[in-house]
Amino acid sequence: MEYLVDNIDWLEDELEEIGPDEYIIFDCPGQIELYSHVPAMATVIGALQRLGYRVCASYLLDSQFVADVAKFVSGVLCCLSAMTALELPHVNVLSKCDLLPSRHALDEFLEADAAALSGMLRMGTAPSFYRLNAAICELIDEWSMVQFLPLDPKDSETIDLILQQIDNAVQYHDDVEPREPKADDADDDGGSVSEIGDRITSEGYEREASDAASVRSMSTRIFPAVPTLTDGAANGIIYATLGLVLILTIGFFLQSRENRKNATDKDSYMAARNSQGLVSMTLSYFVSGIGAWVIFAAPQAAVIGGWPALVGYAVSTVVPLLLFGLIAPPMRNQLPKGFTLNEYVYGRFGTPCTVYFAFVSMFYMVLYLAAELSSASALATGLSLITVQGSTWWQNENVFLPTAVSPIVGMSVITLFYTVIGGLPVSIVTDRVQGVGVLVLTILVTIAAYAEAGVGDQASWDEVVGHGISPVYVPTDYGNSFAVAISLIIGVTCANLVHAGYWQRIWAAESNRTVVHATYYSSALTIVIMILVGITGWIAYSHFVILMSPNVPGGDPSFLSVPWLINTFMGEGWAVVVMILGISMIASTCDTLQSGMTALLWPFAKLCFPNGSGIFQLSFVVFLTVLFNVPPVLLALSGQSILQLFLLADLLAAGVVAPLFMGVFWKKCHPIGALAGSVGGLLTTLIVYAIGEAWGEGFAILVSQGGIFRRVATYAFCITPVASGLITAAVSSIFFPAYEFAGYKNAAAEGGSGTARGQVTTAGVQIAVAAATASSV
Repeated sequence: MEYLVDNIDWLEDELEEIGPDEYIIFDCPGQIELYSHVPAMATVIGALQRLGYRVCASYLLDSQFVADVAKFVSGVLCCLSAMTALELPHVNVLSKCDLLPSRHALDEFLEADAAALSGMLRMGTAPSFYRLNAAICELIDEWSMVQFLPLDPKDSETIDLILQQIDNAVQYHDDVEPREPKADDADDDGGSVSEIGDRITSEGYEREASDAASVRSMSTRIFPAVPTLTDGAANGIIYATLGLVLILTIGFFLQSRENRKNATDKDSYMAARNSQGLVSMTLSYFVSGIGAWVIFAAPQAAVIGGWPALVGYAVSTVVPLLLFGLIAPPMRNQLPKGFTLNEYVYGRFGTPCTVYFAFVSMFYMVLYLAAELSSASALATGLSLITVQGSTWWQNENVFLPTAVSPIVGMSVITLFYTVIGGLPVSIVTDRVQGVGVLVLTILVTIAAYAEAGVGDQASWDEVVGHGISPVYVPTDYGNSFAVAISLIIGVTCANLVHAGYWQRIWAAESNRTVVHATYYSSALTIVIMILVGITGWIAYSHFVILMSPNVPGGDPSFLSVPWLINTFMGEGWAVVVMILGISMIASTCDTLQSGMTALLWPFAKLCFPNGSGIFQLSFVVFLTVLFNVPPVLLALSGQSILQLFLLADLLAAGVVAPLFMGVFWKKCHPIGALAGSVGGLLTTLIVYAIGEAWGEGFAILVSQGGIFRRVATYAFCITPVASGLITAAVSSIFFPAYEFAGYKNAAAEGGSGTARGQVTTAGVQIAVAAATASSV
């Protein structure tokens, strides 16, 4: 270009040979510096203008930039730089729109909406860059010069619109004389020339450009709207909701002397034994399992795996409830004084299995609690402008979202406070109140989301409902969708079967019939809620398909489907409703986990202080529960993707579930066989990951984002429980063929914490399993 500038006379001579009124297009080089600070292009433009040419610049930005909002902002800044440097009429074009996976949802790109850009940049960058992002977007907004027209070579309307804009910029038609009508011109009906004489046709061709709105009608939104709720409003809603829960809880605690007495009675405090009816148990099981994770995880599963994954996820939350309905009667009959799975495992398998099973259960509940606290932060940041941390204490590639401190700390402290005061009875009371609210509000919000937003792009809706758009399995197909569904069903089922809070509720019911029917009814409610919330993911995908397409840089944002729909289509009122709903769901799940931790830690208080009073032991359990609530808070504040840690907990649980159930229904299941099966399940998982992927990559997947959605996870979830069960059966049958479980210690004894008795003969060696009881082998 500098050579051309040095020989500008040659260019002028060549242009003079072209006749007047010609339309000349210069295809310029792509180096951006030519249009920002190098003066070569400005010199050429000056020469053209001296020759009397009307010049218009057309800046083409590749449509693939829309896949990454940071790249798009960079392109907008380059475009703005060229506009200010060249000082020409400017037409900006978003080219190659035919290569986009879907041509809908382009409005914010075409208009370069600064507020929307700033909101989207918050998702893909660390909090330390927020102020810089805001300043850049504010600069774009202050100039307010950059707009784009879509260009699809397969769509003549987009080409006509661009040509019309360029014609207007260079005033191409100003010098064109109107065509003189001929005397014999008439319309098909014999109309006179005067009736059509005002129609002007340009010289050489006839072109009627479409209105811009007709082109825009092919698109809806690309960016979700930025939340409008302020930091103060968000904190007010959060703490008002938690405050109401706290007041109701304290009111329940103080309403009678019996409740105050229960606070120091470990049996009532940790078991609420035989005190809850069918409605109470149904709502308790329902709301304890439906945390705010549903708002994020159900839409994400629906988008990743389509209807098979959504149905699988819904089934995965129901299967554990049905299995608890299966084991509840024998547990209540054989261990009428039990608190949680510790009493069963200790009485059936002894101390080694109890320690290992308790570790798996506590590990899962700590991660579950961290996930719920993270959900409180994600809900607040998704629906409001609440203040977030500038940086997190644990910086790595798995930091998924900036975190808000106030909802995390507030949720943990307040739920822990009232759970410590009243134990399981208080948790069940809050379940009743929150269960009704969650059920009603979830149905209303889902219906409103569908009514207000509707279906955006029908083709995208059909695609995501059918087989999803898994960013892990390429190409996406129904096989992958069913693989994701299988992983979710087995993984979530195994994990929930070691959930101490679910086990507690076995002994809280009035009767066996009550707990069994409660699991049935709560399962039905759970499926309805899971499906309704999951549908919002499909609605969001049909509107924001570009941002949710596979392999979009910055991770999979489909878990934000509900906040995006509310901010974009439903407004502040619904944002307040959903925030209240979410906080209530989180509080109910948190107090369930905290009360479960209390029951799980009780045997360790007896072990550490065997001669201590009941009140002292209970106080020690409360102290341990408070300590175990610190790691979840730290994990939530770290901004880590908790889903990756859930994979570890699910796989650990998958290794113990088979021995756990075999101990209930197979009397020949030996304690050593159960321990061998549990450890063998863990080793099986490691082997599957080592073989299923490359050695280094396989183990990295265990702690990577989205690891549960990979095919190797499906293999592990299918193989691990089977291998664990086979090892348990083989060790029990081969090494201890004469063993048969004799029953628990006197069922009326404290906690049902006795063990089996009997003599086991193996290869001439006699092994004493436990002390004698009233029953015989």
